[in-house]
Amino acid sequence: MRNALFIFWLTMLSVCADDFYIWQRNWNDRVREAVRTERAAEQFYFLEGELTAERFPRGFAEKKMTRGMIPVYRIHTSALRFSSEEIAEKIFDAHFPEIQLDLDCPERIFARYSEIVRALKAKGVKRISATVLPVHLKLKEFPEFAKNVDFYVLQVHGLDFRKGAALMRMSTVAESLERAEKLNLPYKVALPCYAYELFFRDGRLVSLNAEQGRAHRGGKRTVLCADPEELAECVRKIRKLKRGIIWFRLPVRGDRLCLDRPSLQKIMDGEKIEKKMEFRWKKSKNGLHILYVKNIAELGAERVALRFSRGIFRADDYGFFGGFQPEAGHVFGLFPESMTGPAPLPGEESAAMWLRSNDEPPKLKVELLE
Repeated sequence: MRNALFIFWLTMLSVCADDFYIWQRNWNDRVREAVRTERAAEQFYFLEGELTAERFPRGFAEKKMTRGMIPVYRIHTSALRFSSEEIAEKIFDAHFPEIQLDLDCPERIFARYSEIVRALKAKGVKRISATVLPVHLKLKEFPEFAKNVDFYVLQVHGLDFRKGAALMRMSTVAESLERAEKLNLPYKVALPCYAYELFFRDGRLVSLNAEQGRAHRGGKRTVLCADPEELAECVRKIRKLKRGIIWFRLPVRGDRLCLDRPSLQKIMDGEKIEKKMEFRWKKSKNGLHILYVKNIAELGAERVALRFSRGIFRADDYGFFGGFQPEAGHVFGLFPESMTGPAPLPGEESAAMWLRSNDEPPKLKVELLE
């Protein structure tokens, strides 16, 4: 009896924890550093393999890093041409007693998802969790599926082009949580701290990107991400329900399409943060002032414009840093009215210019450029 209670409470603690997805296929020094220095997460769910009809690349992770590491297998719908037993045979690895499945399973064949779970258990996998979409909770087959996994992960984010493009809709979150609570089975919620970069041409989507690289250019660029205040509201709701969160994805230094770790921590604590670019002047000796621009939760930002307040400002000397330049028409020697340059990465700040003056430096506005 005591052992049963102990296992029950261990399961509940696991379900209520905050964890991270690691979706990078290249485990470089920055990814390893992010894993090593992460203190809040109990577990990391890392992409271990992607099964398609044609191929099965796997082994993306750094195998030496084993602290709370759970492999995730992404199953593309094209792979459903294989039998459930064949899929289980391809996925099974005796080194991993616990795994997670990620399959955006079409509703009409949702029973296949349950078959794959059963086939993997028959192969010897001890613990299995699985991602599901909000629409899956409405299916009559879902309760039985949820009982066959140790817990399911309710993925409330994804590209949604109904009534305008969005990454996460609060109405979907509220409805999904209500359905999940009525089922009263173990689950966690996957929340997004990343962004999608979309390119449209003639109103049609021509390319997209959610990684650190660049999408194919050739159209109007749009960045989709969850609103930080809405994310904080989601956290408060989920905490109240005593359910766990898996964040997609682990913040890694230099990732322009993901929240930085300190900003995410504020959201994890249920605090509101405002997306913005802010500035500060740092005063040094002999009338030297340095202008810094900081990025607060603006994902995918590429360039900024600095607009100085109108009026005469006298500077003995000035110069620019890091790719910042005055806009066209500027006459050197006269203090610029505006300047543009590369946007800092989320959570970081960049030096934009320096000046020498006995007066207080000018006020300005920071604008995000498309």
